[in-house]
Amino acid sequence: MFIYQTMISRTSDGLPLSASTDRISPSSQSKINLQEGFQQLKLVCKRATHFADRCSYIVGPLAIYFISALNITYSVLCDVSYPSVLAFSFLNDVQREFLLDYDKSKVDAALRPYSLIAFAGIGGRYIPLGVSGCSALFMSALCSALHLLHGFNVLGTGVVDVYDEDFTQYAAAFFISFVLTGFQIYLMLVPVKKKTALAGATLASICLCQLYVWEYKNSIVAILFYVAVASFTTFIICTRRLEEKQKQYML
Repeated sequence: MFIYQTMISRTSDGLPLSASTDRISPSSQSKINLQEGFQQLKLVCKRATHFADRCSYIVGPLAIYFISALNITYSVLCDVSYPSVLAFSFLNDVQREFLLDYDKSKVDAALRPYSLIAFAGIGGRYIPLGVSGCSALFMSALCSALHLLHGFNVLGTGVVDVYDEDFTQYAAAFFISFVLTGFQIYLMLVPVKKKTALAGATLASICLCQLYVWEYKNSIVAILFYVAVASFTTFIICTRRLEEKQKQYML
């Protein structure tokens, strides 16, 4: 017995706001027509205003359960044999987490379908950091603090130096590195869309900043340390998986 898809939509017009992207394949595609189930799920969401706030709908071997509150409909497509108590419990959990992340104004202001697809309550949240993840977090925080410290030190040196402009540019590179490293920490802790592309671009930018301050530091060991930490953090970001919320409701 599986949950195949979860969808969050706006009750007033049926606009889909978020949906699970990973669909569990059934044991036999010949027995279950999932495509029809997905179409019926979308149709139910569009007509949610015609149903009670808590309702179920049978589609052959599939069942759709949904609840509506505050102009938001939470629906799930699953096997018809799936217990309704668990289905509604799952939807209540999704509703609770969605309302923590988004208020009514964001729902009402949504114009495009799936504009709130970044919501992590359907797919899950990050699995807790292991030893390697905690190490990357600690080293990134250390590098971020060092970048900030170097930036202020360079500004202090540049005040009394003839080459004021050069030192200002070095300081800017350190401050940019500070922001980029902080953004890496954010990517490590918060699920976002296109995290791999963002992590790669951030790593490339950090490497460019380190190359720019090469003349000031004049230490290949320091440069390699910052690049290595940034690369390791990028690896953690790209390989960190979400904890699938639906698994605890699988039978």
